[in-house]
Amino acid sequence: MQGVTEGRIVHYFEEHGGPRAAIIVRAWDDAGGTQGRVNLQVFADGTNDGGALTRWNTSVPHKSGRTDADKSYWDWPPKA
Repeated sequence: MQGVTEGRIVHYFEEHGGPRAAIIVRAWDDAGGTQGRVNLQVFADGTNDGGALTRWNTSVPHKSGRTDADKSYWDWPPKA
């Protein structure tokens, strides 16, 4: 998957929520493959998301590579 690298801003989606802004902090070796798993620092919406300002989520798949077991995923933001 082209462009998957540390420092890129993406959208993070949970099972029943999102999008939330997130930054890729680690692109795993398979990030260029179909699953595109990455570690993310997710920016929460303050008290609307439980009060914490940021969250760390690991091994999050790209939308196109998620499985039935994956409750969350990341995707590229749409062009403005």
